[in-house]
Amino acid sequence: MIPPRGPFEATMERSVPPPTARLLPSNAGASSTLITPGPRHRWASKTGLVETLDGSLLLHGIVNGPAHGGRLNVLVLADFAVPESAVITVWDAQRKHRIARSEGTFARVETEGAALAFDIKLPRSSVPIGTYREIETAVWLEDASIDTRRWTVYAGPQPPAPVACEAANANIPVMPTRARVDSDGRYIVRAPRATSLAVVPIGAAGAGAARFVRIDEAE
Repeated sequence: MIPPRGPFEATMERSVPPPTARLLPSNAGASSTLITPGPRHRWASKTGLVETLDGSLLLHGIVNGPAHGGRLNVLVLADFAVPESAVITVWDAQRKHRIARSEGTFARVETEGAALAFDIKLPRSSVPIGTYREIETAVWLEDASIDTRRWTVYAGPQPPAPVACEAANANIPVMPTRARVDSDGRYIVRAPRATSLAVVPIGAAGAGAARFVRIDEAE
């Protein structure tokens, strides 16, 4: 029996071909967005966990909105900061004609139709081998709602060692909220999915500084 390669193995699935407007739901008067990792990646649709063997990442997307057109905006960040390099390509809704190509973290493209497809490509250096990294995307048409997503990406044939967490059935008292601070200083978070945490250290004076911690950094 071949052991699984990493965590969440049972939830990982192969990506389908790049989405086109045929796959978008009918949502008259509002915008709809669909984003999937590229065909070389396995991913979990419920958690946003993505596997990349070489550290690169390719996201395919399609967005539509009111028929008057406008500007399409695509933004990508890595750990809530500008990535070293990224390429954003915009296509027509059926992915037959390239409309624009932008090197950088942000692309703004004038549109005439109601639907556009796009690709976000990050190079191998985006996710160092043996680590996790949070990739954030924001996609919107002018005067329409913003679709924001976070992808937890791990790189390499073997994911990093898992961080010790309390089991779901551990003897932890009922928590009325998602997080609490125990009297001994432990910061306990009830996390239903892979995520980044905003951690606020509590000092003697009651002040603290917030920072984001990836799931492989949590202690």
